[in-house]
Amino acid sequence: MNMHGTRSVQKLIDCMQTDEQIELIIKALKGNVVKLIKDLNGNHVIQKCLNKLPPEQNQVIFFLFFFSLFEKIIIIFFSFLLLVYL
Repeated sequence: MNMHGTRSVQKLIDCMQTDEQIELIIKALKGNVVKLIKDLNGNHVIQKCLNKLPPEQNQVIFFLFFFSLFEKIIIIFFSFLLLVYL
């Protein structure tokens, strides 16, 4: 991830004031939470969200993260089952 891009997103998060703006950030995070957490610059975006957003919105970020992990675990599990039955 681009350092300047992630800094810009952090500034946007700092300037959020309405529920609509928060929803836009949450929608943008969907599908990218794990990528952001793993990235050196991207994890600062997640940290900013966790510091700035209200607790109920942070729960959405945690849900997106755990859902992504759960999805990967399911894929690995079914791949293992496929190998066992071959």
